[in-house]
Parts: sequence; C-alpha cells; structure tokens
Amino acid sequence: MARSAAPLTRMNYYELLEVSPNASKEVLRAAYKSLMQRHHPDKHQADSAMANRAALIAQAYGVLSDAGQRAAYDAQLKQAAVRPALPTGYTVPRPRRPAAPAPTSNGYLWLLAIVILAAGGLMWSLSSKKKPALPTATAVLVAGAPALPDKLPSAEPAKTSPTAEVRKLSLLGSELRVVLASTEPLADGVESSRHILSIPAVTVEIGNIESDKFASLLTQHQDEVIQKLSEKLAYAPYAELRIEGDKFLNRFIADALRDITGTQGLGDKANAGSLDPNRYGVVAVSLPASFALR
Repeated sequence: MARSAAPLTRMNYYELLEVSPNASKEVLRAAYKSLMQRHHPDKHQADSAMANRAALIAQAYGVLSDAGQRAAYDAQLKQAAVRPALPTGYTVPRPRRPAAPAPTSNGYLWLLAIVILAAGGLMWSLSSKKKPALPTATAVLVAGAPALPDKLPSAEPAKTSPTAEVRKLSLLGSELRVVLASTEPLADGVESSRHILSIPAVTVEIGNIESDKFASLLTQHQDEVIQKLSEKLAYAPYAELRIEGDKFLNRFIADALRDITGTQGLGDKANAGSLDPNRYGVVAVSLPASFALR
C-alpha cells in the first residue's frame, strides 16, 4: 500500500516540488512545469484543494528559483532542524534567589560605626594641612627644533563622492498588446484560443554609468526595441503569467531588454557578474500599472 502524502501545511518547498534540497535550477523548473500541468486550476475548476496546491507550488518555485531567497530559506530549514526540542511537560527552572545575609548583632554595628567615624576624622585632618605649591612649568627651546604653530590646523572632513541615483525611463508610448504563441489544451485535448497580453506601461531603470548615453540610444531605437520585445513576449508562458503575475513579467521583460540591448547595455562597460545597481544599462524593470491577460 502506498504511503499517504504529508499534509500541505507540514511540507517544505522542496517536498512540494518533489525534489531534493540539492536540486539544480533546471531540475526545479522541470518539476515546477510538470506539477503545474497536473494541478493547474483550469483543469480542476471545481476542486479548491487543487487550486490551493497549485498556488503553493507556484510560491515554492518563486522562492527556490531566486538564489537569494533560496539561501535564506535553506538557512531557516537548517536552523529549524538543529533546534533541540524540549521533552513533554518540561519547564525551564527559575533561577534561585540568593539567600538573605544573616542579621548582624548590635555590637558589630556599633564597632563598624566607630571605625567609620575615626577614618573620617583622620582624612579631614590630613586634607586641612597646607598643600605644597606645584612647580611652574617653563618652556625650553631646543636648538634646531622646528617651532610649533600657535594653533594646530583642524582636520578636514573626509570627502565623499555623491551617491548616484538610478535613472528611470518610460519605454512605451502607448499600450502594448501581444498575442501569445502558446495555447493551453482543454480537458478533451483540443487547444483553446490564443491569449492576448496587454501591458499599459513599462518603466526601465538605467544604471548611473553613462546613463544619458544609454537613455539616448534607447530612445533613438525605441521602435526597434519595442518590436523585438513584442517578439519575445509572444513566447511568455501563460501559466506562469497567471500564477506569478507582475513579479514574473518584470523579470521576463528585464531579461529580454538586456538581451536586446546587449547583455547589460549597448556597449562593453557592463560586468556580467556584478550586482552593483549603479552599472551600465538596464538595471531593473517595473510596471506602473498591472498587465491584463485574456
């Protein structure tokens, strides 16, 4: 008999995608696509459990496909695994208060008072005596030694370069409509009609290295860039657009523009492995208004 699956609330993201914690990006993507084909909401419209599982699968893939989020999630799993569990019914003992000192006798208190008074009288008598005058310091000039200035110059504050801001540029002059090339099969195997993706506006963030030059080139070739972007958007996966929404589309458009303009820009000033946001070319993409999909 097959073992029953663990409840969704107790499964981590790797178990949801049915992969090992050491799975590569390619394995994660293949598992995600396979699971989404089985649990897609369009195929199980009357089953809310399938819809919930599809949402969890998309959420798990969104975290594990991002290197930074995956590292943070792996650290949480490791911390939860090594945290010791307390036995049932065990309570942390409270620290014991130190025992109160035993009360002293009245004779000891009188003796202590006499010693304190005697010490105070001795200190008063010593302080009342006239103190000897301190010797007056005199300046001595050494032959050949440089003379010190009357006032030392104050240290100048360290000069810091101004922080360059990332420049933003509106790419579209009007709404962009793209007919998706891929179609979703219906339950009987017949392909449905093609979907139309409508994007009202796209804001491109440009790095501060020669930002004016890059913005000028992007503006001069705007029509050509939009045409090539439309061709790439036609192959955007419908399922991921519907599940992940703006987050997926932002990444898709940013990668497409970097490819169209030449990796990170229209020149050789980019460093492919750099994470510095003040680099040359397309830094990020954002949508001022959400897209429509029908």
